[in-house]
Amino acid sequence: MSVEALIGMKDQTNSKVIVSQCEHDFSMPPIGRMEKAELINHQDVNWLMGEFSLFEFDDIEKENELGDRELAIHYQDIGSVTVAYDRSYELEDLVEDVEDLQRKFDENGKVQFELKKSVEPISTLTILVGVGIFAASGFFNGFLGEAGKDAWAALKSIIQKKKSKSKEEQHYQFIFIFQNEFYKVEVMLIFKNPQPDGVENEIRINQKMIEDKVIEYYEREVRAKRIVFLSDGQGLEHIYSVYRCGTPFDIANINEYKELLESRKNKMKPV
Repeated sequence: MSVEALIGMKDQTNSKVIVSQCEHDFSMPPIGRMEKAELINHQDVNWLMGEFSLFEFDDIEKENELGDRELAIHYQDIGSVTVAYDRSYELEDLVEDVEDLQRKFDENGKVQFELKKSVEPISTLTILVGVGIFAASGFFNGFLGEAGKDAWAALKSIIQKKKSKSKEEQHYQFIFIFQNEFYKVEVMLIFKNPQPDGVENEIRINQKMIEDKVIEYYEREVRAKRIVFLSDGQGLEHIYSVYRCGTPFDIANINEYKELLESRKNKMKPV
């Protein structure tokens, strides 16, 4: 990796809050965050060194600010859609299907390839959508209406093909970036191993619940930066949110999360 790329990563880490998800799985709250990074040259080799802080249970449900830094979230222009895929779609010869899905959702957009940085136990397809915060209802109505019919058919086809090609865990993520000039929040809907019709139906049924959660935080001036919902075959439910500082809160299964933190802490202890 070039020095310029390493410098860019260092600058992003030191200007934003970068949180860590267990195995890149967003269905569980983040387990910690990068506090700072620095570039070191050792024996003519450049190393990017980071200071990682694992969350303590006492950190949860409250803000733990890092100066004026905010959680790094996706960027997406209002009214635009971007489809992102991981390596599993290349291995299973589904990239053309993903490109077709992109054209049907937004013909002016381009697909993105997401390179994961660890073992990939989960196959993930992500659909990023830019939404004006006070235009949410109108956008959803169009997104789920006649205009989006061909896109939903293409997504259902991909889900069906993926099921026939692979037995690995499959996630489909819709990430809505609700934003106006004063406020920006990322709403993530995660669907684990859905049936072909499941994604569209769950969004349609739970549209008001999603909107109400965004508006609730906005009106209460809760400094949320990410709001996460999960469907694992039992219906779509809010599972956690993340403050601007990266600390998770409003966690549905707090005992499971506490066990996750304890297991990570034990793995980090010196032998």
